[in-house]
Amino acid sequence: MSIVQIQMKTLYRLCIAIVVLFLVSGCAAKYTIKTESISGGVVDAETNEPIEDVIVIGYWPGFTFYFERNSVGPIELVEVVTDKEGKYFVPGWLKKDIDSSFRYGDPEMLFYKNGYEVEIKSNAFTMENFKKMPSYFHPWRAEWNGKIIKMKK
Repeated sequence: MSIVQIQMKTLYRLCIAIVVLFLVSGCAAKYTIKTESISGGVVDAETNEPIEDVIVIGYWPGFTFYFERNSVGPIELVEVVTDKEGKYFVPGWLKKDIDSSFRYGDPEMLFYKNGYEVEIKSNAFTMENFKKMPSYFHPWRAEWNGKIIKMKK
């Protein structure tokens, strides 16, 4: 084997080692994620009367993007119930040491009451929303925060 071949082989191994170290170090990074609180009201779509005891489930999904998008389950899952005035409140939360390999999906909320159609809310899928990486300084936001949800029978 010539000197040039040995040098090329060594350079190749060094490049592979750098790539592996880069990937491993990226996997070890941790983030702190913060969300804003979400509140609003739920009313009957026909009468505009508030609906009491609607089950509201908030879901913040986590995903990996190593080679393809894979769901890894919820980063947070919250359940609340509307009061007599049809109002609900989901407190904001803070999570530390979230693996950097996650790409965070937008929050989703499900509204359920027996006798009504299920209502599901999530942020619009846009490239701008997709590129945002929630953090301590850029909290997760729900586009429907503070709005009235109308449920149909």
